[in-house]
Amino acid sequence: MKVSYNWLQTFFDSLLPDPQKIRAMLTRDAFEVEGLEQKGNDTVFDIAVLPNRGHDSLSHRGIAREIGTLFNLPLMRDPLGAPPSLRPDSNVFTVTLKDAARSPRYSAAVIKGVSVGPSPDWLKERLESIGQRSINNIVDATNYVMFDVGQPLHAFDMGQMAEKDGAYAILVRTAKQGEKITTLDLKEYEMIEDDLLIVDGMSNTPIGIAGVKGGKPTEITKTTTDIIIESANFHGSSIRKTAKRLKLRTDASVRFEHELSPELTSYALTEVIDLIVKVAGGTVEGYVDMYPTLQKERQIVVTLQEINGLLGTSLSEHEIIGILERLHFSFAEKNGTFTVTTPFERLDLNIKEDVVEEIGRVYGYENISPVMPKSESVPLEINKNFYYAEKIRDFLVNEGFSEVLTYSFVEKGKGEVETTNPVALDRPSLRKSLEVGITKSLEQNSRNLPLLGLSRVAIFEIGKVFDRNGEHTALGIGVTAPKKGDSIKILEKTVQKLHGLLDMSNDGPTRSIIGEGQFLEFNVEKLIEKLPQPNEYDISNSKLYDISYKSYSVYPFVLRDIAIFVPEGTNADEILSVIKKEAGELLANSMLFDEFKKEGKISYAFRFAYQAKDRTLTDEEVNKVMEKITAAITNRGWVVR
Repeated sequence: MKVSYNWLQTFFDSLLPDPQKIRAMLTRDAFEVEGLEQKGNDTVFDIAVLPNRGHDSLSHRGIAREIGTLFNLPLMRDPLGAPPSLRPDSNVFTVTLKDAARSPRYSAAVIKGVSVGPSPDWLKERLESIGQRSINNIVDATNYVMFDVGQPLHAFDMGQMAEKDGAYAILVRTAKQGEKITTLDLKEYEMIEDDLLIVDGMSNTPIGIAGVKGGKPTEITKTTTDIIIESANFHGSSIRKTAKRLKLRTDASVRFEHELSPELTSYALTEVIDLIVKVAGGTVEGYVDMYPTLQKERQIVVTLQEINGLLGTSLSEHEIIGILERLHFSFAEKNGTFTVTTPFERLDLNIKEDVVEEIGRVYGYENISPVMPKSESVPLEINKNFYYAEKIRDFLVNEGFSEVLTYSFVEKGKGEVETTNPVALDRPSLRKSLEVGITKSLEQNSRNLPLLGLSRVAIFEIGKVFDRNGEHTALGIGVTAPKKGDSIKILEKTVQKLHGLLDMSNDGPTRSIIGEGQFLEFNVEKLIEKLPQPNEYDISNSKLYDISYKSYSVYPFVLRDIAIFVPEGTNADEILSVIKKEAGELLANSMLFDEFKKEGKISYAFRFAYQAKDRTLTDEEVNKVMEKITAAITNRGWVVR
């Protein structure tokens, strides 16, 4: 948000500190100032107001109040100081709210006899300093007050509205599906039933998208003489949905999205009326104020002990009182208990911790001395389930298995427990076994064995499974190897070692066969129940951190085999170094899969996986690489079989 230094100065009698000092103080104790820009004799701050402070600080008044609090400077001008009176009632204008939940308050006034024209220089300069374009004195006045106090306003040309017996009306209602409106920027928007509209109550014609942008039919022009000023409150999420859907985010919608207090409408309305009468003349005919449910006053009770306990300070009652006064909080104090009435615009203050945080912020967190908390050495009990799960994990990693984490949610029919509100429509059930996820992992990884340079896939998972009786932690182990029967042998050997490691008796797993692979699943909790309570944590995690990473290609790989006769004494690494030099970056992986000796020579058979990071390789590209490799091998005196 752009904020003018000269504009801020209008809130104070005393001279403000240097902009750089303000920047440092705000960034440390309130909001980050992302930049300073010199504009003529003015300095403009670019301030990132935090979402929780959008209620009160998306305005010059909000920032001025922060500066006043942090520098202990009293405000000379406070537009939210004295409660305004919206009297007399209008005799020619009425407002109807069809959806009070989304339009909690609608304040408005009729001003007759205005003279539309250019704004005075001071008003133009104020708006232009923060990047706003001057339009005319009426529109500029509404924009000025919005940036001054944070309440969006809008002016309608009452002469362009339908009248009945000299009466005019505004209706706030939801849109009809497909209803259209042309906004001030001459763009036409099609509405849906979830959008909120401002409508001419006599003709039922849309004249504004509530909280977002005004309509073209009631635009303020040079011929305008009678106007209706709207100062309304709209529900934040409703405005956000409409603005986002229409891709029409405005200064007004941003403020409503952050939620504003409905109390703010009357203050902004009286301020804009004073300004309009000053720059455009006119007479106030009367007011309308539809406010079905008043905002409740919020009181928060907090004690001196609670404040110091949470902050780690030794503040006195006198110091707390001084800080609350700087914050402009109304309060009563009795025997160290403070009853704080929060300002209506500070919707972020709801619990005692909020008030304590404000006190700490103003006191200065840098003034709070760090204290090492007292602690007693208490022996911690080893978590049995975690200990043995880690022991199993450590064992399997050392046996060459890789851990996987698969989805807990599965397709319909593959689980016994269905979720009421599924995170994905195609996965409404909770898994009853780890088999579904491990099956998929085995299939996917088996296809990439040549690329990974592996001869088998060996994976495991420790995770929750769910059935009609409840949930438990399971261990699933999956292996797939090229030769039929090898998977079963690997798993049987692994389970035998695991039994020995954990001193398990005959607690057999449930066993399922997946294609040519093998899957085993244990109920880990039942296994651990029978194991002794550990006295110390002795897990080595020896291989868990011995890992490396490189980015993978999304393009398919191409396989090629080659067998080479070389003199006895030539090792495979020497041959591979020649091959890699010729293949370059396209060689993703290589594997020696066969070796035998014959008549003083050795035959090595290699499998190469070629892959590019930016494209799908063609046979022609791979064949050219293989030709280069063959030529290099031949030049060495080796023979390609």
